[in-house]
Amino acid sequence: MPEIKRRKRKVESAYALTNISYRSLYDLYIRECKLNGLSETTINGYMYATRYFLDFAGYDIMCSDITQDLINE
Repeated sequence: MPEIKRRKRKVESAYALTNISYRSLYDLYIRECKLNGLSETTINGYMYATRYFLDFAGYDIMCSDITQDLINE
């Protein structure tokens, strides 16, 4: 049986990923996780970690605002 290849999505620029809110990027990531068949337990773990991070950093944080210094805090 031949292998079915998925078409890769093309990112138009590096700016496209940095000019997005963390929550929006997280939603896109969770959708990819579900499409790739990750278990609900794994996805729930990601949800817990994200909620913990957003409680600390703020729910309106942009990806471009996430720095190593913020992570170290």
